[in-house]
Amino acid sequence: MIVMYDCIFIIHTFFSNRRPLECCKGYRVGGLNRTTCLECAPGFYGPTCIFACRYPNYGGGCQSECHCLKEHCNNIIGCSDKSSDDPKIPKIFYASNINHTSLKEMFQAKSTWNSLDQKHKAMLVSICIVGTVFLILISVYMYLTKSRSADAIISYYCFRQNK
Repeated sequence: MIVMYDCIFIIHTFFSNRRPLECCKGYRVGGLNRTTCLECAPGFYGPTCIFACRYPNYGGGCQSECHCLKEHCNNIIGCSDKSSDDPKIPKIFYASNINHTSLKEMFQAKSTWNSLDQKHKAMLVSICIVGTVFLILISVYMYLTKSRSADAIISYYCFRQNK
């Protein structure tokens, strides 16, 4: 048990790098040393705020609606041609369940290992080590038991033939 604790402690100290900051929807990592979550700029959305609002939406959180042609609708300020913009109160769009994934993000598969914290990494490595040692011990035991039983069978038949 002490050896297992030492193993966990060593692995924990080896993988003591910090986990990257993850922000809520509508926010991105930013600030000094990338340690805070900043709201997406108006006209953008997504996990890293890199996706422009889709027509007819624009503005903060893509919650406003353009009342002009797609060519005149800017994702940040709305309709660029003021004469075609309808002065009505903008509609509010709720997009809490939208999960937009680009091809770039799809091919950048996230490793399960990188998403684990140090404690879980240490536990996983320890379980693998203990499991491997256990399998080796079982294999050696089975090999020795098989060779002993084969020797016993041979001895038994040799004894019966000599009678």
